Amino acid sequence: MGRRSFSDLFVMPLLLLFVGGSHWSVRAQDLLPSQDELGLLYSSQVQFDPDGIPLVTIGIMEHRSQVTLYSDYGLEIRYRAQKEGRWVRKTHRWAGRQERIFRVEQATKAVVSYWCGVASIPFNQRQRLNTLRQQWTERAGQVQVFEVGSVFGIRGHVIDNRTYIIGVKAQSTQRAAQAVATKMFERYGTKTFVHPHLSRRPFGTIRIDGADTEQVLLAHDLVEVRSLDEGPVSVRQVEFGKGYQWHGFKDRQYAGSILVTLDRAGSLVVVNRVGVERLLDGLVPAEILHSVPMDALKAQAVVARGEVFAKLGSRHFLSPYLLCASTHCQVYSGVGVEKERTSRAVQMTQGELLFHGDQLVDSVYSASCGGHSENNEAVWSDPPSAALRGRPDLVAGGDLHR
Repeated sequence: MGRRSFSDLFVMPLLLLFVGGSHWSVRAQDLLPSQDELGLLYSSQVQFDPDGIPLVTIGIMEHRSQVTLYSDYGLEIRYRAQKEGRWVRKTHRWAGRQERIFRVEQATKAVVSYWCGVASIPFNQRQRLNTLRQQWTERAGQVQVFEVGSVFGIRGHVIDNRTYIIGVKAQSTQRAAQAVATKMFERYGTKTFVHPHLSRRPFGTIRIDGADTEQVLLAHDLVEVRSLDEGPVSVRQVEFGKGYQWHGFKDRQYAGSILVTLDRAGSLVVVNRVGVERLLDGLVPAEILHSVPMDALKAQAVVARGEVFAKLGSRHFLSPYLLCASTHCQVYSGVGVEKERTSRAVQMTQGELLFHGDQLVDSVYSASCGGHSENNEAVWSDPPSAALRGRPDLVAGGDLHR
């Protein structure tokens, strides 16, 4: 296992990034003349900034009826709206301290199906896929193959974390699909799981109000918000620590741009689109104490970066973002938690990733392993990885780490 750097970031234009559930039915009138911006969010396609740095979309909060954004240095809002029967792009800029309130004016929910997943197969094992697809067609009748994950280029190397998922017997609810998965496990002894598929994404109108003005804007599907000084945008009452004793709500600041759009239930979802290295500035100190030795911070930066890239396209199939800001992916708290030492560790390891042979390692980590880690396939539904084998947690001399 070794580390490699991608200091020449993403010079290969391999943007063939696929997600199971990304092939929805889109009406012609829902499309922008040049591209379907909301469609990009609901797919696994990675976008890039003008310098070629990959931009990652992080779900900050969702299922909201109202969202408030503000900046001390002015706001720029971009969106599209209907004018005389056609879609037009609009941009508004306001200088000075500004606050805007977003609400759902009208929305149509997404259409979702839930499949019983019966196999997860690496992308290069096509023959095994065909064998299992035939086997499960005979067993279950209704079979669908989903391609999840992504493929992209780093310094002339193709990184491919795509996986095939075989799904059977689509259901309209997650509970019903879980019942099917239980029956399939009991009958065939196969490890099963529920795989959600987005058949049609949500769409609707978002209302934008000024806190101190009567101006009202109506945006179709998606709004992009930036600070006029290119600094962070503040989001009011971001929920954090859900399920833990430190659960609460707090105003938080985020670099890059903030996207306000619709989640599958037709409510508001807030997404932060930010460059991957700046993302790590607000992620590493949220996952490890900034006062630990520098080598530990550097190691954390490398594995955190690797987990970001390894997860692209393989999670949040029903959401308009690639990763979330909680422990489900990695904790990300924005600009407010950035520390000089952790940002320096990110900079000192810029672009470094872990590889096992030619395969990017999904460098998962935890606060404690209980003295022995676990094989990846025993925890998740992923295929076994040679880089992720369970082993004792030993220190120098062979003693267990305590």
